[in-house]
Amino acid sequence: MSPHAFFHLHPGWFFMAGCLLVQQLTELPVFAEYLALAGLCFVAWLITLALLPSSASALLAMLVSLLVGVFWAGFQAQSALEQRLPHGLEAERLVVEGFIDGLVRRNDDGRSASFPFRVTACERAASWCPVGSQVLVTIRTDKSDAGTRLRAGSRWNMDLRLKALHGQRNPGGSDLERFALQSGWVARGSAPASHIVYVDDLASHPLAWVHRVREQLRDALRQSARQSGSKDMDRAMAVIKALVIGSGEALDPEQWDAFNRTGVGHLLSISGSHVTMFAGFAAFFGLGLLRISGAAKLAFFRLHTMALPKLCFASFGAIAYTLLAGFGLPAQRTCAMVLVTGLMSLSGRRFAPQAVVSCAGVVVCLIDSWAVVSAGFWLSFAAVAALVLNGQAMKRPENPTTTELTIP
Repeated sequence: MSPHAFFHLHPGWFFMAGCLLVQQLTELPVFAEYLALAGLCFVAWLITLALLPSSASALLAMLVSLLVGVFWAGFQAQSALEQRLPHGLEAERLVVEGFIDGLVRRNDDGRSASFPFRVTACERAASWCPVGSQVLVTIRTDKSDAGTRLRAGSRWNMDLRLKALHGQRNPGGSDLERFALQSGWVARGSAPASHIVYVDDLASHPLAWVHRVREQLRDALRQSARQSGSKDMDRAMAVIKALVIGSGEALDPEQWDAFNRTGVGHLLSISGSHVTMFAGFAAFFGLGLLRISGAAKLAFFRLHTMALPKLCFASFGAIAYTLLAGFGLPAQRTCAMVLVTGLMSLSGRRFAPQAVVSCAGVVVCLIDSWAVVSAGFWLSFAAVAALVLNGQAMKRPENPTTTELTIP
């Protein structure tokens, strides 16, 4: 790549590079280190201004984006660390009220149930109250009545014994602490069934409704498998549940081992390819229905082309599947990328593919600055990039004699 081609890169790439830089540090930067980085960027710009004046403005945009990415990732990390359970409160008890913000997972013998619990209020909290955050709760049910009433979206008052979330040093393996920071999990909590009080069947929160629908769909799939009476059907339904609602709890170790050995284990987790596929299917079938019904011949669509309904159908498919999958981070990231890509295509300007993809990446990093160190993010990135390139290839200028301007 020539030196001049470097200055044609979109500044969004440097924002993501700033986020990636922070994720490689063992400690968060202090204010003096931020100032030192800003000083280095300023010196680099002065050198470029003296040697390549025509490229100084492009480099300035890149360096500013890099600094903003570093500051944003550092700010998000610091905020997440401050919300975690202080070490001095480990093993202490905290009475909280909230709702079950996810699917309830019961162990094989039915003696305990675990789920993420979103805190909405605390009682007698002296110094720490994680309102708005999630606590990973384990309830020792012993098949009690309270255990059977634990349902997704239901409201409870719980007296929990708290414990900090700790990960293990396992290079190349899963990082529990990083995933907890991304997901907003601030602590673990445990309690016997006698220490929880039922408040309401369904909380007045949008995610409570979403998780209740997911739970009903999971129960319907379980019921279908039980009615068949076949063990092979149970195994098949476990795969369907993993693909549809992102719940892999029913997969047995033999299935996980077979999928991992064949290299398709990542497909059983909700990833960018799933959301992109549903968005594409929704756009394809939606436009097909418009054409079959004759609505595509209406004056509105003749004036505005089919780009707007295509974006609406694709957005509906992406958002609907993201909610069905539990509104997890991988699905959120790809949904944001699909929406940004669609909105930029409606602007009436023909953007370079790298500009569209980098803008989508910036939006994702604004939501989750840890995404840049996730393999799933780059898989989602590749899926959306393929979608952008496919859309660019399918476009045809209305007037062949007109030369379109490509904005880098």
